Parts: sequence; structure tokens; C-alpha cells
Amino acid sequence: MNELRAVIQDNTAGSPTVPGLKWTRLSVAEIVRELFQRGIKVANEVVSRLLGEMGFKTRQQVKSKTKAPSRDRDEQFEKIEKSIEDYKNTGDPVFSIDSKRKESLGEVHRSGDVIANQAAEVLDHDLPAYSDGEVTPHGIYDVQENTGHVTVTTGSDTGEFAVASFQRYWEEVGSVQHASAKRILLLCDCGGSNSYRSNTLKYHLQELSNELGLPIQVA
Repeated sequence: MNELRAVIQDNTAGSPTVPGLKWTRLSVAEIVRELFQRGIKVANEVVSRLLGEMGFKTRQQVKSKTKAPSRDRDEQFEKIEKSIEDYKNTGDPVFSIDSKRKESLGEVHRSGDVIANQAAEVLDHDLPAYSDGEVTPHGIYDVQENTGHVTVTTGSDTGEFAVASFQRYWEEVGSVQHASAKRILLLCDCGGSNSYRSNTLKYHLQELSNELGLPIQVA
């Protein structure tokens, strides 16, 4: 451990603005070679474990800093929370909607595990040209009922699709679970089919509101 500390200390840099932040320029394999030159033979796995005990492990940068923090940021989320509580108090439904990451179709590799008696074989390259297209999942989460629903499309992730997805869900499930609803609150981000700049989304939401006879608020 002392020799490892010596190797790390000789090849460690720190941040002048973040106290305690340190990193080494060496990979695990390079550390193993450096230790070998010092007369110590050790496996990569052992070095990785010892580095972990010292607080060093493989990390990625974290997108957590904002360039210009908004003074009204907390106020915005406080208003959303108040709207949610208002709807809950009157027994009106609150839904969170969002389009998920696109997934490729066909014999291409997808992350995740499944319980099976043998591994499924797929193509050794995940090139877009090898796929049979893409699907876009659109998720709907019922805040009060704590239930979720997913609609999948092979078409484009548009505002029209987002509204059609919610309309189908409402007609088949939501209207039954919230038969006494007087209004609907939709929570969504500002990207993709939920973009606040999308006149298509606004138009089709208004059309749906008119058809259902229920006000639809978006936050």
C-alpha cells in the first residue's frame, strides 16, 4: 500500500478551485507496470480495489454547475409544487409525461439484462444502417395512483404524437381512474415533443381539451 501511495503521489494532480479534488494521470495498467518496476508484482484487480480504498475510482464529469444561476429558479419549482398540491386537494389528476430515449429495432445490441437459459446473439456492430428502424417510447406517470403507462411509436417524436399518446391513455385508463376529474395537470420538461416552443403541442392539447370538455394545464 505504501508503494502504491508513492506511485499515486508522484502522478497526482489537484484542482485549484475545488478543495480535495484529486486525480491521477495513470491508468490501472500503468500503475501495475510502475509497481512491477519497483519490484512488486500485483494484478490489475488488486490495484483497482486498493485505489478504491484510497478514494480513487473511475469517474465521469458531472453536469451539475450552471453558467448563470437564475434567481427565479426556486420560485418556478415552488409554483409547480403549489399547482400539484392544489390539484391533489381537489382530487383532480396530475400526470408527468416525457418521451424516453430512442431504441433501435432489429438484431442490434441493447443494454440491460434478462433471465434466460442462454444469451441471445446479435450483430457485432451497432451501426444505424444495420437496424430495422427506431422506436420512441412516450411515458405517462399518474402521480396520485403511482402507476405508469408507455406508448411506443416508430414515427417521429412530435407534439402531435405526445398528445395522441396521452389521449389514448386517458380514454382507456385515466378517465376510469379519475371519473370525477374537473381538470388535468400535465408536468413535462421543455424538450423534444414537449417543447414549450412547439405550437403543434399547444394546438393539439387545446383540441384535446375541447374534445374532453376539461381544462388542461401544463407546468
